Amino acid sequence: MSKDYDNTNTGAMFNAEHMKVIRQGPLDVEGNERNFCICQTQTKSGKVVFEVYEKVGAIFTNDRKRTEKDPDMSGTVTLDGFDYMMFGRKRQSKAGVPFTGINIAVKEDREGRGSTSEASVPAEDFNDDIPF
Repeated sequence: MSKDYDNTNTGAMFNAEHMKVIRQGPLDVEGNERNFCICQTQTKSGKVVFEVYEKVGAIFTNDRKRTEKDPDMSGTVTLDGFDYMMFGRKRQSKAGVPFTGINIAVKEDREGRGSTSEASVPAEDFNDDIPF
């Protein structure tokens, strides 16, 4: 009997030893300012490639950590139009390699619903012509 591992909303981030941020800054996309960066890295064959990343949020060091189970960092990210809380915990692999274990959870508004980013909802979804 095999036990399936559910890794939904989890991940791991390792040191980016062969990656370097080359440029970063805002870009106007259809009237909306978004932030991007270009990173230089290499393929396995050694070819230089420039990858483009978009800023989706920010996380901060947890200066109120009380127990070992509390995250080392947290913050809000917007993915696919939904706001999530992102949590990071410093870990070490069985081989001794340091990494950050990542978890995300839908950020709920005060009424308990998952919230969406205002900028992510297209204007055509709002119908201002109310027939009454």
